[in-house]
This record gives sequence, C-alpha cells and structure tokens, in this order.
Amino acid sequence: MPAPQPWFRKEEVIAIITKARKVCNPQELAMLAVSTTYGCRRSELADIRKDDLDFGAKTITIYARKGGRVATQLLPDEIIPYVQNYEYPPLALSAVSLIFKRIIDKAFEPRQGYGWHSFRRSVATELRNAGVDDEDIYSFLRW
Repeated sequence: MPAPQPWFRKEEVIAIITKARKVCNPQELAMLAVSTTYGCRRSELADIRKDDLDFGAKTITIYARKGGRVATQLLPDEIIPYVQNYEYPPLALSAVSLIFKRIIDKAFEPRQGYGWHSFRRSVATELRNAGVDDEDIYSFLRW
C-alpha cells in the first residue's frame, strides 16, 4: 500500500497564513493566497499572469496543464490585497518550488515530502469535510 500523501490540516494552513502575513514578501503571499484558496498545482501557479486577474469582476482564470482545462473562479475579498501586489512574471517550476520552501521555512516547520500539492490535498479534504460532492470538488480543482 502506498504511503499517504502529505497534506496540511486546516489548523496548520491557518497558522501558515497567519505567520506568512507577518514575514513573507508579496510574491510569497500571492502564491500562498492563490494556492490555499484554489488548490493550485505548481504548474498552474507558474502559469498565472497579471492579465488572468480581473479585479473589476473579482475573478481569476487558472489554466490547468493536466487536461488543458481553463477555470475562471471568483476572487474572495480576503485575498485581493495579496494577489494585487504581485506582478506574476514567468516562472520555472523549480522557482515555484523554491517559493514554497521559503514560505514554509519562514512561516512553519519544514517537512519532508510536502509541497504545493499538500495545499491542494488540504483544499480537497476541507471541501469534502464541508459536504461538497465529489463532482463539484473535481470541477473546482480542475481535475
């Protein structure tokens, strides 16, 4: 049987966000806000551009490399200040991985095997715990 995939408990995500607000730079905060809200894959984070954010309509467009799905999601007011303050330049996947490491080093405790996908699993778990049906979870997470 394969080992369980690492994910953050809700309390851990809250603790990471709370500490990150005090110690992380705009790039790290934007990536953390998008990842913990939409459960983005590393590749999806790398592909976000400033033009993908529409602050008038309060939406973000996320392009999934897996399956080529495009999803336009609502931007909650709580994350707008964090996503507005970043320019979203092209990033290599390795750079996105380093951003995760910097966030965790600053705002939590480093853990073996954790990465952006850990937040994705956390979002899926919280949606399931809230009673959202699997088909809606799959759609929201661009599966």
